[in-house]
Amino acid sequence: MLFLRLAGAGTASIALLLSFRLFLLADTASRLVFLAWAMWLGAALALVWPGILMSDTYSAYLYGLNFPIDSWLGFMTPVGYQFVLQVIPKYWAISLVQVLMAAMLLAYADWTVRRLGGGLIARIVLHLPLAASVAFVSTSLLLSRDVPFAMIQVALALVLLNYLLDRHWTSTRYIVALSLLSALGLVVRTDGLLPAFIAMAIVLIKVLHSPRSTALLFSAFAAPLLVCSLLLPSVLGEWQNRWGYQLTLALNPLGQLVQGPYYESTPGAARTAVDPIIPYDRVVERSIPQEIPLYWDQAMNPNATEEQKQGFLAAVTTLIVENPAKFVSAKLMTAGYASGLGPRTLTFVEGDIAGNWSTLNASNPYYSDGRPMSHVRSLFGTLGPSRESVMAALSSTTQYQGMHLKGSFLWWNFIPELVLLLLVVLAYRWAPASSLAAVLILSRIPAMVLFAPGSHFKYYFTVEIAGSVLLITAFLEARLHLQGTSWSTRLLTGAQRVRSNWSAGTARNT
Repeated sequence: MLFLRLAGAGTASIALLLSFRLFLLADTASRLVFLAWAMWLGAALALVWPGILMSDTYSAYLYGLNFPIDSWLGFMTPVGYQFVLQVIPKYWAISLVQVLMAAMLLAYADWTVRRLGGGLIARIVLHLPLAASVAFVSTSLLLSRDVPFAMIQVALALVLLNYLLDRHWTSTRYIVALSLLSALGLVVRTDGLLPAFIAMAIVLIKVLHSPRSTALLFSAFAAPLLVCSLLLPSVLGEWQNRWGYQLTLALNPLGQLVQGPYYESTPGAARTAVDPIIPYDRVVERSIPQEIPLYWDQAMNPNATEEQKQGFLAAVTTLIVENPAKFVSAKLMTAGYASGLGPRTLTFVEGDIAGNWSTLNASNPYYSDGRPMSHVRSLFGTLGPSRESVMAALSSTTQYQGMHLKGSFLWWNFIPELVLLLLVVLAYRWAPASSLAAVLILSRIPAMVLFAPGSHFKYYFTVEIAGSVLLITAFLEARLHLQGTSWSTRLLTGAQRVRSNWSAGTARNT
């Protein structure tokens, strides 16, 4: 553990220096976009200092203090938190890292738009909706692994888009970037495997004409993915409560399936299997589509045997298989609440633990003193709005007030972005690169809908970011395509213009 912390401090310091070097090498426009977003999100962070913290934040911190690392949140998030906290032992440092990640991502998106010939209007359309989005700005400040994971996935999609535009199928820089982003996404969340597979498949298809290149590129992808999906988790991680994790996935569909009529090939089998774990009648009474209150109530039988646990999971699986229509409709309802189309019982704004730090039981080791943050205070003191008033304002945006342009329907509705991504996919004939990037983003959404344990917006943060970004790139790509034979020439000219600006910036910094 000590070795990991020392290595983490060094890694974090090197990453900071490399990021600064990358900033210096970027062209002037990219630097300005990065600084603008860093200032905008930094100002938002100052209002909710030290960031929006939730139970996952503390869990990741605590998991990183022990070895082997509990695999509930994967090993990368706890390790990453420790990397940052070894350099700056405060939670706001992690918030700042996420701010810089978001700024870098949008600077790269801006570079991509300019490469496709996008002018000032296209760039305003890219940035303004995100800058005005309460969902985007506040979620960027949420300390949960789903947030950096979403940024990694969008970065992967943009790199894939630029790789397809470049048409240099064996380009080392793109292959390395795609491979590393795929591997990084996979170690943050295991459902990053499908986007990684899609990226690898597209690259391999492009180089199939060369067996040697195919073998090399497959190795370039396969090696990091195998290391990150098999080697590192087995060496650094260990499931300490796999049953608890399985329970969180099972309780939400179970509760919705047993409420109202459902089919059983063996009548009474579900009640018989559920009762030893949680009283069946309590499941019917307490379950809601938006959350898993029975888990947070700790209503489970702590003395349940392994046989009873497996019987419970088997019964839930059987109910799902025998009632597919009810299961799918129930999970669509859960996703609908996440999109602001209905009332949610608890959002991460209401669940923000940072604001309740002083009221937590100090004797509880989970919240005891000695953590990277012992209290919360306004960064502005009495000169600016209090953190409580800002969080209350954010909370008002999460309240469902019907299908009107206010409340959660206006501020937390990702359905428009989802529709935009589907339109980009359908535009493959005119914008193939943007279309495949949209496929990569959408690839994990069905799994999120079917298996998400609650109505949490953060699960769909990739859609919120990528929707408007890929719509603009698709429009610009299609515009070049519809101009006929000059498409390749115009694209090359745009790329050369951006690269010349990059080179000029590099020369000045040198």
